[in-house]
Amino acid sequence: VWMDLRNGNRDIYLYDLTEQMPHAIVTDPSWQIRPVISGDTIAWEDWRTNNRDIYFCRYDPATGACPEQRLTTHANEQVWPAIHGDRIAWLDKRNGTWDVYVYNLSTGFEERVATAAPGTFGAPNFWPPVAIYGDTIAWRGYQNGRWDVFVAVRTPAAGTWSQQQLTNDSAEQLGPSVWGSTVVWQDDRNGNWDVYLYDLTTAMERQLSPRL
Repeated sequence: VWMDLRNGNRDIYLYDLTEQMPHAIVTDPSWQIRPVISGDTIAWEDWRTNNRDIYFCRYDPATGACPEQRLTTHANEQVWPAIHGDRIAWLDKRNGTWDVYVYNLSTGFEERVATAAPGTFGAPNFWPPVAIYGDTIAWRGYQNGRWDVFVAVRTPAAGTWSQQQLTNDSAEQLGPSVWGSTVVWQDDRNGNWDVYLYDLTTAMERQLSPRL
């Protein structure tokens, strides 16, 4: 999936590799941007209501249809969706600060994962600020004049999220991504942008990119 300007504004398109055909997912006259996909579920940031909301749809490869649904309806802004399986996470300003929210499509349950307290998000206009894999969400937060990487892990039995700050370097860390118990990000601590990894199981950090 990608954002496409062929109609003179920002729409969402999909390419089906099996049938080798592109499909228009959303062609509303307003902007639809920052699409993400997991399986047959597509989520994006949508500007049609004069503020930014999160929409999603489930793609049917048999028909090419993807009936859209509005996920957030608050008057303030919701931006930068991330998706894995039946969970969609995003940044949300309904409380006046950029918080992290997640919605479970299977249960219809929405949760606030993190408030601005462990890191004020600022204006999230560059680099994907949120990533999700299963019960783990990572994000970049701005505090003490720099960007750091934070993570929250959900305990299913308790239904609670435990938060942790992964980086505390004087340089900036951006663009977190998560898979399983591993979080990676871009890191400027060596004076150029390297890739670092943190293993949540072993609580060990290491540099992946070579030192140049």
